[in-house]
Amino acid sequence: FGDYLCAATSSNAVYVYKKKSVEEKYATEFYTKLVVSKLQGGDIISLVHLPTYLNKIVVITKSNLLLYNVRTGKLLFTSDEFADQVTTVEPAPALDILALGTVTGEIILYNLKKGRKIRSIKTPVRISSLSFRTDGSAHLSVASTNGDLIFYDLDRRSRIHVLKNIHKEAHGGISKACFLNGQPIIVTSGGDNQLKEYVFDP
Repeated sequence: FGDYLCAATSSNAVYVYKKKSVEEKYATEFYTKLVVSKLQGGDIISLVHLPTYLNKIVVITKSNLLLYNVRTGKLLFTSDEFADQVTTVEPAPALDILALGTVTGEIILYNLKKGRKIRSIKTPVRISSLSFRTDGSAHLSVASTNGDLIFYDLDRRSRIHVLKNIHKEAHGGISKACFLNGQPIIVTSGGDNQLKEYVFDP
């Protein structure tokens, strides 16, 4: 994002690279390193840059969220610890909102600006991936390690459909499920080395 490229490592460090000049196409120059200690939340799950957050990234750990300014290297915000281990994160189409999936099957919708949970959805599965539909329907896909893909309607607050065992549980189920931008199409992948595509009927 902007002039920066951020990479997280298994040693819980975030390496930040910057473009050498405005003409440069890629950020290749080492700029700074951010280290997340065990006390701050431990293992890094993901990095997210939210729209309108200038020079900032959200570091998602197994237990909380950390907001850093990568230009200054400052930690600006630390969320409270979540009760259950976080397994995945997905930014919502709405500003300031992140959806977090957990090992127990809880989905937490979190408002980073207000620093609090705004909603929680319970599912019966260990969540491996989340994705928001962006073609006008307020749907959220919930992918699980048992191979099931669940669809929720966020407006009606109800489950609308389940695709059973689309990737084998023996291979870890679904590793990623992703709605294509602005389309009623979802693409899934799993440890069974397959890509599958599903479309919503109009």
